Amino acid sequence: MEKEAYVARQPIVDSNGNLVAYELLFRSGAANQSAEGTPTGQLQMTATLLENVLNSMGLDRIAGNKKVFINCSREMLISGALAMLDKERFVLEILETVSFDDQTLEAVEAAYESGFEIALDDIVFEPSILQKLAPVLKFAKYAKIDLTTNTKVQRKMAASFFKTKGIIPLAEKVENEKEANGCIKEGYELFQGYFFSKPETMSSNKLDMGMASILNMLSLIRRNPETHELEQEFKRYPDMTINLLRYINSAYMATYHEITSIRQALTLVGQGNLKHWLTLLLFARTGLDEANDSPLFYNAMQRALVMEKLAIAMKGRNINPDEAFLVGIMSHLDALCKAPMVYILSEIDLGDNISSALLSEDGVLGLLLKLMRAVETDVYENVEAVLGELNLPYAALVDSMMEAFATEQF
Repeated sequence: MEKEAYVARQPIVDSNGNLVAYELLFRSGAANQSAEGTPTGQLQMTATLLENVLNSMGLDRIAGNKKVFINCSREMLISGALAMLDKERFVLEILETVSFDDQTLEAVEAAYESGFEIALDDIVFEPSILQKLAPVLKFAKYAKIDLTTNTKVQRKMAASFFKTKGIIPLAEKVENEKEANGCIKEGYELFQGYFFSKPETMSSNKLDMGMASILNMLSLIRRNPETHELEQEFKRYPDMTINLLRYINSAYMATYHEITSIRQALTLVGQGNLKHWLTLLLFARTGLDEANDSPLFYNAMQRALVMEKLAIAMKGRNINPDEAFLVGIMSHLDALCKAPMVYILSEIDLGDNISSALLSEDGVLGLLLKLMRAVETDVYENVEAVLGELNLPYAALVDSMMEAFATEQF
C-alpha cells in the first residue's frame, strides 16, 4: 500500500443513533493533493482506498459487519474495477460531479443489476439537479442531502420527494442534535456527521460512583503501577472486582482453572487488556445497551488508539501514551452523560494535562485530540496544520491509524 495514504471513516447512523454503515475516505499526503481533483487522480484515490481496505487492512477490520459507502467518479464506474467488490457490503456513492452520458448510465445500470446499492451524493434540491439525476433515480437506494448547501425548505422537500420514489433520504453534515431531530421530523432515515457527539442540551449531571471508580482506575494505570497497587485499588470497588473475575473466568475458562483472586486476575489479564476492559465497562455505565454497536464507542476507541500510537511515536518528548489513550476515551463522555466536561472532571483527579486537553485542547494532548477531530471531519488543511504544530511527519499519522485499525476489536 501507499506509505503516505490512510483510510478515514465517517459513521452513518439511523434515527435511533445505531451505527449502520461507514463512508470510507481515502486521504493522501501533501505531495499527492494536487492530483486529487483530476479524473485520473480520483480514480487512483479510490483504487488505492480499495487496495488498502481489501488487501492491507481487511474490510471486517475497518468496518466490522457494517456496509461501507465509497465515492465513485465516472472513471471508476466505467473502469470495471468495481467487479472485485462484495456487492452485499459496498454501496457505490456517485459523486455530484458525474455527468450521466450513455456510457456512464450503462455502467450505473450494470452495477445496479449486478446487486450493488447506489447512493447519490451531495444533492442540492433544485430543478437543474433533479433534471440531471432523473435518468438514475430508478437505480438509487439512497439520496444524500448536504445540510450546508440546502435551505430548510429544500431539505424538507427533498426528504418528501425521495421517499415517494422509494429512495432513503440521508442527511449529511449534521452538526448537532437539534438539526438531527429536525431532520427526523422531516422524514430523514439516515444521518452522517458528528452530531451524536454534541447533544443539544447539557445538564449539570455529574458522574455516578461507578463511572468515577472506572476513570480513577484508568488514571492509575497511566502511572504504570505495580500489581499490588492495582489490587489495593480494586479492593475499594467490590462490584468492579466481581465483574473482572466473571470476565476472566468466562474468557479463559477453556484454558485455565477458575480464577478466584483479584491478584490472579490482574496478573493474567495484563494492564493493556485491563485498560480495554475498563473502557468497555465505562461505556456500558453510560447507558449504552450495546457498546459495540455505538458510533460513540467506536469513535472514542479509535481516537484513543491512534492518540496512544502517536504518543509512542513521539518518544523522547515526555508524552505519556496512557494519558493520550485516556483523553481519547474520555472525549465523548460529556455527550454520553449529557453533562458538561467540567462537571465530569470535577469528580476525578486526572491531572492538569488531561483536563486542559479535554476542556480546551491545550497542550500536546489537546493537539492530538484536535488532530483526531480534523481527520474525522475530513478537513485536510487542519490535519496538515496540527501535524506541523506537533512536528510530526504525515507518515506517523498513517502508521498510527493503520496500527489502531489492527488493534481495534469489533
